[in-house]
Amino acid sequence: MRVNSRVQAMWLGLLRRPDTSPSPRIKRIEEGYYAVVHRVSGRTEFGADSESEDFCAVAPFIPALGRTRAVYLTHAGRYGLALPEDINDWAGELGQQVERGSLRAFAVVNTDIFAQKVSAFLQASVWKAKHTKDAVHIQVGPFTARLNLSRTMAQMVLSRSTFAEAARSVKSELWGIFLRDSQVFEDQATCCPIRHEGREQ
Repeated sequence: MRVNSRVQAMWLGLLRRPDTSPSPRIKRIEEGYYAVVHRVSGRTEFGADSESEDFCAVAPFIPALGRTRAVYLTHAGRYGLALPEDINDWAGELGQQVERGSLRAFAVVNTDIFAQKVSAFLQASVWKAKHTKDAVHIQVGPFTARLNLSRTMAQMVLSRSTFAEAARSVKSELWGIFLRDSQVFEDQATCCPIRHEGREQ
């Protein structure tokens, strides 16, 4: 996915902002999508407990938190994503604070809003798209695909992209797959022509 300069600037601004309170630093990227930087408490190492601590810290500031997922900027491996650059590459010394664990940087994404935005974009292209809890099911003519929401959201966050850019990337990737599938069907039809009443058609 393409890096959005505005989103990247928001992250860098949060990472640079000095600590003036124990509250997390939060920036709204767009509806249902928030960037968060949270200073690690001295007693908590990263893990399930620290993620719960982060959840509690942002709860007063982010609506409908129960319908969201958090994606940490250091967790590309958790989603099987190979990105061209990590946080140290684009954030420099600011990113090293996150790598060392003194700061936690993560996005909070409302999965319902994300799925709705992606589905609406695809439907505007006359594609059939229906979202469920964990996926968007897509149909274009005879071809179907299942979009994993968690992985797509993670790719968006780690690429510093927006909902619209994620939707465009999904469409481009799927369109390439559908075209290849279409070519395979055409090749098979050429190699194996239909026979009718003993004659090739």
